[in-house]
Amino acid sequence: HHIHFLLVVGEDFKREKEDEEFKHRWHVDSELSQKIQGALRKLYSNLSDDELVLESDLIDDFLEEVKDVNEKYNVEILTDVHEVAQVEPVSKVCHWLQIPAFLCRQTDLIVAAAQTGRKINVKKGQFLAHEGTKHIVEKVRHVTREKGTPFRMALTERGTFFGYGDYVVDMRSFRIMAETGAHVIFDITHSTQTPQTSLASEVTKANRALAPCLARSATATGYLSGY
Repeated sequence: HHIHFLLVVGEDFKREKEDEEFKHRWHVDSELSQKIQGALRKLYSNLSDDELVLESDLIDDFLEEVKDVNEKYNVEILTDVHEVAQVEPVSKVCHWLQIPAFLCRQTDLIVAAAQTGRKINVKKGQFLAHEGTKHIVEKVRHVTREKGTPFRMALTERGTFFGYGDYVVDMRSFRIMAETGAHVIFDITHSTQTPQTSLASEVTKANRALAPCLARSATATGYLSGY
């Protein structure tokens, strides 16, 4: 199941959608940025904290808007799904369904995503041992085997809890996860975060100066399929 090297880029649209001064900060072609920004902002205009409501006309509009983007730039759209009810409508407009880290062991959500035939990216929870990802992969592989659809899946390494105040990236994880048969993606920026550890710390911080070092180290393992 050959796959080109992936670069997952984008904004937190849910967080930014009400910002009238919102500007895309992707370092790619400006026309591409504008097209994807407009299409995704329309799609996410119906996204609330509790549910995702996608009417058929909205889906049709979105497909029409991203059609020329996909044809001209050969890009694919990836977004999170948080509930089983979101999977089917989102799969109609997105090429990749991404399972958030805190839901990476939710069997019903993973199975529902696999049943769509879309590509799947599962973010490995920072609480999960790397060896545990094989069970996630087995769930997806079982569904695709039963449906006769291609096995197209990636696992994302994003750091593991260490003590109470830091994430650590265990370079052994890339080989361990690659041995499951899934492609391996490295979420570099998340891996540089220092989680909120006290009432005095109101936000999660990150030391992005470490990102190049982590990126080179992970690449040197030889098991990455993307960032």
